Amino acid sequence: METIINYVESMFARWPQTSRTLRLKEELLKRMEEKYRELKREGHPENAAVGLVISEFGNIDELMRQAGIGTPAGTPA
Repeated sequence: METIINYVESMFARWPQTSRTLRLKEELLKRMEEKYRELKREGHPENAAVGLVISEFGNIDELMRQAGIGTPAGTPA
């Protein structure tokens, strides 16, 4: 589970730390943790569950565009 937390932290590191972005990060982490627990209950090994979760939720740029959040910090608009 720590791998998922670290992954989410690194995905959001380059984005502005606004209240909206932080709420999105918390929501994404919650959904990823729920999916991880579901996969573990189904019998998936830890590494496989983590890999499946990351691949399912992996594209932060698309997620931010859908949420109407601008560009990452340090990136020209």
